[in-house]
Amino acid sequence: MTECPNCGNKAQAGEVECSHCGTDIAYVKEKLSRKETEDTEQKKKIERMNARLFELIEKMTEDQLELLLESAEQLHGKIKRGHDRYPCLITVDCVYQSRASNQFVKNISLSGVFIETSESFAEGEEVSLTLSFGHHSKPFRITGEIVRLITEGIGVKFKIKSQIQEELIQNILKELKQIKK
Repeated sequence: MTECPNCGNKAQAGEVECSHCGTDIAYVKEKLSRKETEDTEQKKKIERMNARLFELIEKMTEDQLELLLESAEQLHGKIKRGHDRYPCLITVDCVYQSRASNQFVKNISLSGVFIETSESFAEGEEVSLTLSFGHHSKPFRITGEIVRLITEGIGVKFKIKSQIQEELIQNILKELKQIKK
């Protein structure tokens, strides 16, 4: 006796087709077997890659480890982000804890910006940003929360308080898309 992989009905050994659902038993079993083999090969490949990564990581300096960690976090972040990022070089005036400074936005999305800076900031704190893009665009102010700190700068999530702010950001993104083309 054998079992149909599709419906679970008992079939006689050697039966080609299930009498209950019409499934080609041999074909489906072969397909399942191939899938299991592919899955096993994929797992082995991942195990080999992990082993190689650990070998390389053990030989890295502290600086190299920091760079690797930042890269891995950025890759992981790309997976979970809800909005596309656009690389740019936009000046931004930052006001943080009564301290004002002029910085550069490295990339922007509808939900936030990455600001290149060597100044010290604290994660979770609020920052006021004044953005302007191009000579024909008026500067506008928006607040945000510092959600990421890395050596190169800070990630700021916008606190959009009006439809106008959202439209102004969308206009910047549209212009960046045009430049990209």
